[in-house]
Amino acid sequence: MLEQMVPVSSELQRLLDRMSCDPSVDRKSEVFELLQGEALPMGVRACAWWNGCYYCKDESGCWHSVLCMA
Repeated sequence: MLEQMVPVSSELQRLLDRMSCDPSVDRKSEVFELLQGEALPMGVRACAWWNGCYYCKDESGCWHSVLCMA
């Protein structure tokens, strides 16, 4: 189920940065549950849901697409 972490566009990066200012947007625990034992890479700081996909932010501040629902 886990897709390879794919970097996002600069436009989506800005949108996710704005969204992540609200702590209620963080979906990190949701992503961990959905992965059912598959591990996220070390250094994941936050995750967010946007337009059918989960995105996670790494320790360098870059967002990556992690999991999309069909």
